[in-house]
Amino acid sequence: MGQHEPRGQQGDAPVGQGLTGAVAAVAPDGAAQSGQLGTDLVAAAGLQGNLQQAVARLPVEEAIGERRRLAVGAAGRCQAAQAAGAHQSMHQAAAALGRCPLDHGQIGLGNAALPKLGAEPGGGLGGARQHQHPGHGRIQAVDHAHEDPARFGVTRLDPALGKVHQVGFAVRAALHNQACWFIEHQQVIVLVKHRPLRMKKDHRKPSFPTPRARADGDSPGPQTLAAIFADCGVALSQGQIEQLWLYHGLLRSHNPELNLTRIHNFTNMVLKLYVDSVLPAQLTALPSPLMDLGSGPGMPGIPLKIVRPELELVLAEGRAKRVAFLRETIEKLGLADIAVVDRNISATYNRPVAGVITRAVETIDQTLERIQGCLEQNGRVVFMKGPGCEPEIEQAGRQFEGRFALVEDRAYRIGQTANERRLVVFQRLDAPPAALAARAARRHRVIDIASETNIRFKSLKKILTGRGIKKEGQALLAGPKPVAEMLAAYPERCLAWITSGDQPAPPADAPAEMQWLQLTGALFQSLDLFGTHAPLLCIQVPAIEPWSPGEGFPDGCSLLAPFQDPENIGAVIRSAAAFGVAQVILLSESAHPYHPKALRAAGGTTAHVRLRQGPALNDLPRDLPILALSADGQSIAAVNFPAAFGLLVGMEGEGLPDPWRARAVRIPMAPEVESLNAAATAAVALYEWRRRQAPGPPG
Repeated sequence: MGQHEPRGQQGDAPVGQGLTGAVAAVAPDGAAQSGQLGTDLVAAAGLQGNLQQAVARLPVEEAIGERRRLAVGAAGRCQAAQAAGAHQSMHQAAAALGRCPLDHGQIGLGNAALPKLGAEPGGGLGGARQHQHPGHGRIQAVDHAHEDPARFGVTRLDPALGKVHQVGFAVRAALHNQACWFIEHQQVIVLVKHRPLRMKKDHRKPSFPTPRARADGDSPGPQTLAAIFADCGVALSQGQIEQLWLYHGLLRSHNPELNLTRIHNFTNMVLKLYVDSVLPAQLTALPSPLMDLGSGPGMPGIPLKIVRPELELVLAEGRAKRVAFLRETIEKLGLADIAVVDRNISATYNRPVAGVITRAVETIDQTLERIQGCLEQNGRVVFMKGPGCEPEIEQAGRQFEGRFALVEDRAYRIGQTANERRLVVFQRLDAPPAALAARAARRHRVIDIASETNIRFKSLKKILTGRGIKKEGQALLAGPKPVAEMLAAYPERCLAWITSGDQPAPPADAPAEMQWLQLTGALFQSLDLFGTHAPLLCIQVPAIEPWSPGEGFPDGCSLLAPFQDPENIGAVIRSAAAFGVAQVILLSESAHPYHPKALRAAGGTTAHVRLRQGPALNDLPRDLPILALSADGQSIAAVNFPAAFGLLVGMEGEGLPDPWRARAVRIPMAPEVESLNAAATAAVALYEWRRRQAPGPPG
């Protein structure tokens, strides 16, 4: 037992294979030149350190150094009994604990032992036969009888590589050639690994029996999972441990087929998937029912349900195979009050929830738009984000001002790791469409229309034409902005709010006497000429005051419009509003200004312009102060505009009657262009007139 192999003859087992933990040690006799425990070697070695389950009784008065640094102090020589060879120390430590000698992969500190570390492939250090490794010195064994293992200062590392968890001196340590290695590189790193998977044929059998089964916490298992949770401040009951372990098994078994996660290392899966999913429950109040938006393999929803069983969860996932996985998982875990919604959530989804939680699905503003239909008023949206999400927060604040408010913004880490996270919580200020619809239905008379033969629908169809508008005295207004402006400026003219399906209800400030007409999709489309897919507004058309040539023109410009195209009428009304025209005189040839196309072209300005009904174009007296626009005549640049005058534009195609062309003015333009659109000609002339008036905006 006292024999040992020559240095460097420890078999050809890869040092990195099966490696999950590391113990860093610095020799106080100066073997470590820098005298400090650095973190560069650990990170460069690619270790997956996890010694959180190790229990080391280190006297406080003997603890030295600080986190991340181990300043080596003078260490007294141990007694002869403590300075024995490695195997003797191993047996002494085992005897002190009343147990068999420490097995492969274990190291004793003081009167306690660090449990054997579990095995996972892919440590990344290379083979022991590779005596030189990039960046490191020769790999050596440390079981030589003349070396005193108690003279090493020892520190444990937590799952975040390179972080010092606890510092102290080992009273006695048991190191075995099949369990431990160290590397000479400024500081000394002792690697604790699972027993070799391969040995040289002449390698001796160990001097103590190899156990048939691993101890608890040795490898990926329920207790290791629970310990990682505990290190992050989350205590689990035995039932929760079993449920999370079963969930882990289901995730691993289905992952090759469904690509549920790209994280495969056990420790990283526990930290970055399961622990990360439940930490929001410790940082903020989670409402119930809570929707996990874009749940994927069930995160954060399923881990949250396990640790917070009182929550009612809704897992929203649109991919069929993942939906099947979620349902299988819920059944096998025996979870209650948790449902799966097998669809992509959009603003049309209206099942009410008190909260939404989402983990790296999309930008904040996209999510807030998506959950418009389902999140209750005062509901909370919990975003699990990375550290650099300020631009998303700012964009969402601007876009949803008055509808959502930022109420929490917390930066945190996953346990003691370097994994940074940001918890961002928005609260909804307004009510969802379904709630608004219920309120509106109590406030307004609701009429359902499902047939083309319905009398009210026939009346609506008529007012799509100028003749019908004149007969019924009503018009249809389309477009969210014009509709909102009409409701705000002239609520008394608003007769009916017309919708289909899940379109918005009448706003809260709409007049109570306004009816709410709910049409089938096909009927609504026949009225929605421009495909706005937004509520239409049936309005009362005000009487148009007649104009007589005998009254002349008021100060400023009066626009005389004979246009037969309703879009041209709407366009000149818009220009008239823009340049401060005193009135628009609609000649008898003109289209109706409340025709749907005219209203759309006017951009919501029709109600703000004084409209007059005039005679036919040919009945205009020639002695009125009228400037007629034509392709012939003098340039408008040479015209002096009277203080009160009429601006006459010709009809589309036909232009002006001959008597008016003799005294017309023109808009200068390139010779290859014959003429401008009639409405465009009027807009240019009005601009030139306004430009010559007193500076400042019109009206």
